[in-house]
Amino acid sequence: MENKSIDIATQIGTGNLIEVIDKTPSYIELSQTGNFNTTYFVNPNNYPTNAEINVKGSGNYIDITGSNSISDGMKININANDMTIFMRNY
Repeated sequence: MENKSIDIATQIGTGNLIEVIDKTPSYIELSQTGNFNTTYFVNPNNYPTNAEINVKGSGNYIDITGSNSISDGMKININANDMTIFMRNY
């Protein structure tokens, strides 16, 4: 069986950063609209990633680690400035 993954990253603005490290990739969609947003997504787990993260605003910092049955299919929509979100799924 062939492993397939879909990774979609969209950035509109200045100084945005997206970093994805995924041991078991499946589907992840990340979008950042605004300036100086940072999104880190790290999945060291064996559970496949299935997530969508949308950030609209400036100066936001999103740090997500892990994927599990609770986060399967999660959608995060942030419409704000200067927010910090840490999410851990072990």
